[in-house]
Amino acid sequence: TEYLTGTPAMLEQALFGEGDRLRGLVAERGGRLVGYALYYPAFGSFRARWRLWLEDLYVEPAERATGTGVALMAELAREVERGGYYSLDWEVLDWNRPAIDFYERLGAERLVREWLIYRLVGPPLESLAKRNPSDGARSATPPEERERQARQ
Repeated sequence: TEYLTGTPAMLEQALFGEGDRLRGLVAERGGRLVGYALYYPAFGSFRARWRLWLEDLYVEPAERATGTGVALMAELAREVERGGYYSLDWEVLDWNRPAIDFYERLGAERLVREWLIYRLVGPPLESLAKRNPSDGARSATPPEERERQARQ
């Protein structure tokens, strides 16, 4: 589909490459992978707290309604608690009624009334990246780095 454009190599790099970007959980039955969750920490500036963002939850069709999805979500909930995160957030396609029903059975709240999701990709993104940075925008520098630079 139009949504699936990544490759196994790209996923492997995201999970096991340098840095702590993407994390994963797996569900196995009889030594066979039957489900997974991909997630990562995201910072919420309104609350000045970290949250976990669930990027993808997948359970093989034959394994659905067996508790596999609940087990993955429960482990994510424990990770939120262990890590001191504020919440577990995600998005779901509006046509994926089985997933929506699953999440709502877990007690998840729909936030569509509060947030709109936007995306920049392709030519609009490339055009924006080429704009002149004369507005003074720059990467944030940690205080200790600013102090070090001031001493030089």
